[in-house]
Amino acid sequence: MKKITSKFLPTIFLINIFILISISEIFAQKNEVVLELKKIESDKVKYLHEGKTIRFWYQGNKFSGNIDSIGISSFFVDGTEYNVSEIQKIKIRFRATLITGGIIGGVGLVVDGLGINILSGTEEAGCAGPLVMVVGIMVTAVGAVGTAVGTTVFFAGKKYDLDKKWKLNIVQINY
Repeated sequence: MKKITSKFLPTIFLINIFILISISEIFAQKNEVVLELKKIESDKVKYLHEGKTIRFWYQGNKFSGNIDSIGISSFFVDGTEYNVSEIQKIKIRFRATLITGGIIGGVGLVVDGLGINILSGTEEAGCAGPLVMVVGIMVTAVGAVGTAVGTTVFFAGKKYDLDKKWKLNIVQINY
């Protein structure tokens, strides 16, 4: 059996340290303070973490921004403190709608550009010019609709009415 030489000891030591740190991260319990949106009539719950972009109505005025930090009874958005009990509505945009809307809108713009390109080639089409123009107009229209739908989906969000169906709390979650 070969003896481990001293030149491999630092490597083995670093591998062991890495394994110990990885294991401690797996078993460590993490606590986080979040905003909890809970539906009054059911068990539906949404959690809003720090860094989430929200739009909300506070004392009759509309504000929007990123959640900087969350305290005991209030939260900070872009450096301004807001009391949780005075929030009337919250609107949240979800990542899936941002991605889907961006893809649909981008494809719509590409198709729109293709339609405009087809329309610009009607002069060289000769006797097929009217047919090419109709196809170009149809492709451009489809692209414009795709762009409009993508923009609508991109900016869509869910609005939670805190005066009627939802309640906003600050809670600590463990995971």
